[in-house]
Amino acid sequence: MNFQSIPELTRDTKRFREVITVFIKYGLIDWVENYEPEFMKNLRQKIHSHPNIENMSHACRLRLAFTELGPTFIKLGQILSTREDLVGEQLAAELKLLQDSTTPDSAEQVRETIEDELGKKVEELYAEFEFESFASASVGQAHFAKLFDGTDVVVKIQHHGIEDKVVKDLSVFSKILQLAEKYDSGLASYQPTKILEDFKKSLFREMNFERELQNMAKIGKKFADDKTVHIPHTYKELSSQKVITMERLYGMSVSELKTHHHLPVTPAEIAKNGALVFLNMILRDGVYHADPHAGNIWILNDGRIGLLDFGLIGIIDEEYREMIEDVGFAALDQDAQLITDYVLRIGKCQPKLKRDELQADITEFLYEFQVENLEDIDFSGALKEVSRIIRTYKIILPSNISLLIKTLIMLEGTSRSLDRNFNFIPLIKSFQIQRLKARHSPLRTYKKLKKKYKEWDRLIEMMPRELIHLVENMKAGSFDVKLEHRKLDAVINRLVYGIIIAALFIGSSQLIGQRIPPMIFEISILGFMGYATSFVLTIKLLLSIRKSGDLNGK
Repeated sequence: MNFQSIPELTRDTKRFREVITVFIKYGLIDWVENYEPEFMKNLRQKIHSHPNIENMSHACRLRLAFTELGPTFIKLGQILSTREDLVGEQLAAELKLLQDSTTPDSAEQVRETIEDELGKKVEELYAEFEFESFASASVGQAHFAKLFDGTDVVVKIQHHGIEDKVVKDLSVFSKILQLAEKYDSGLASYQPTKILEDFKKSLFREMNFERELQNMAKIGKKFADDKTVHIPHTYKELSSQKVITMERLYGMSVSELKTHHHLPVTPAEIAKNGALVFLNMILRDGVYHADPHAGNIWILNDGRIGLLDFGLIGIIDEEYREMIEDVGFAALDQDAQLITDYVLRIGKCQPKLKRDELQADITEFLYEFQVENLEDIDFSGALKEVSRIIRTYKIILPSNISLLIKTLIMLEGTSRSLDRNFNFIPLIKSFQIQRLKARHSPLRTYKKLKKKYKEWDRLIEMMPRELIHLVENMKAGSFDVKLEHRKLDAVINRLVYGIIIAALFIGSSQLIGQRIPPMIFEISILGFMGYATSFVLTIKLLLSIRKSGDLNGK
């Protein structure tokens, strides 16, 4: 391996060296030394390890490295913190500590971004605009402004040049992960490059403000008549891929809620109303706000809940929602076998996964969380234990399922910060009856039948055409049937070997039975030698089979 010969790294040599240097500083890629010792030797002469590295956990070192590498890695770390099923509870908890804040752009850069995106002078777009941001995160920053009709708004602006930086960082990090996957067998089983591809999609979706604008409009429409929640109104004509203009909310975030005096609703009501809003998004609509930390949930002056930051949303289609519900019903029935079936169906499993051991762990999990009163169940604890089991067996969940688990854990944490006695279970039970009615309603049955009819109609339409194509290929002599048998050569060799042994044994028996000379002690010498040879060959064949594991059925 020669780093200098890798196109992606020679193209971005400076950034590559910066990334590698930081990772080496925190002792995160020692495997490189085994495959590129000269490269590492030259770098180590210029790098001093962090003075307290020996006292730091691996999780802490990774968090510090991501922080030092800047916005792209901070964002990736935050996304990675949602995949407790992959990285484990300790690393996920550590990565949640990443501070999503960066130095804001200058007033000149802000003006340039707005005017390039919206095509007019800032003074023509807003009656008032504060060029000093009141918040700055890894992707963008936020400013207060006022429209010409007097409406107070917030303008969210993407950092100048952030997209190019992200693309370059992801290119370098992707190549480093490819090398790590190749030379670190422990890491390879988690397919880090495949996971990074999923993270890329999530990150670029979050950086597209037009998508966030659509999310706010669509989810806001669903809750237009809900008196307990408010989603900011957006201004499409003052928004673009890098700029969003939205209604300014007045109130305080849950994270700022130091005291509950003078609130029009109690903290317990806020916790319950917020949880119901999210359950409606998940179970009723299948589209939900996927980042419900305390800073994104506001208590408005009129007592309603305000939701901010729709850059990260989760989507659960009807099929997955039904499977999730079925898993819930199976858990209530203590049916470990059915839950195991669903886990293996939903997740991507390792080839050598032992189903019986997985089912045994699920049985133990069900027993541990079995209680007489459902309200006594530790909901987030149960979800974390599920993540642990998934991680133990190296089952890779679809990103939308792992995101849902993370969202529910985070939501319960936020709710309990308001009401220490909050419990999800009673609320979920109230949805259970609604969902059962919805699943078995005439309208739902009609939709399923209609879908099946369309699938059969499409199949019937395709069949004649495909059959004609098949017959034409057969007539033309271009019809091939490819049969692939794994280890077929070994099977045939053993079969032939066994036939030869059997023939040798039968022939030897005839020689001895018919007393064919030469003889000794009235036994045919040729027959005896044939017996001995067949015996030795049989032992050799059995040892070969046993060595491959086939003899024991493994």
